[in-house]
Amino acid sequence: MVSMYIYTEQSHSDYVGRSFNPLFSHQEDIATGVAAAALARMLNLKNDKKKNHFIIEQGAHLGSPSKIYISLTQDYIIIKGEAYFS
Repeated sequence: MVSMYIYTEQSHSDYVGRSFNPLFSHQEDIATGVAAAALARMLNLKNDKKKNHFIIEQGAHLGSPSKIYISLTQDYIIIKGEAYFS
């Protein structure tokens, strides 16, 4: 296994995620757009495409909070975000 993306539902965002990469020098990422986009797409398909916009928080417990904004369209996955680097 190269990496693992753990998530849970959150009250002020849709989800909080944590991305662990044990093969790299940094064990955990503060913002992982690719993993967040894959999670959003999986949740979109699981719920019969009822939700197309997601906010996923990551990195707050590392002192560098981020918000990843995912929008799903018929042809694209749009990833935007903001992060604080301490």
